[in-house]
Amino acid sequence: MNTDSLRLVGNISDVSRRGLYFDQMERVTVSVEGAEPLYAELRLPNTVGWGVGQKVLVMIIPAAPQAKWDVMTSKPVNTTSSEPERGQSGQV
Repeated sequence: MNTDSLRLVGNISDVSRRGLYFDQMERVTVSVEGAEPLYAELRLPNTVGWGVGQKVLVMIIPAAPQAKWDVMTSKPVNTTSSEPERGQSGQV
């Protein structure tokens, strides 16, 4: 397995309205050049104010198989936290 990163060029092809998603966050659609058809479009939160037509660099970096990620924030989940997760202990 190759552990190097992969870099592809993409274009912002669409910006969706905030109200379309439960988190009320605007999304952009990135059309990725050179990607396989299944991965040719990515939808990402627009946290930096990207606009239609803007070129972006898409970088894919392998993660450890045991890594846990929050799919809404794209940040690693702290699995060493001493606080119980909601719903596990019966108390919040």
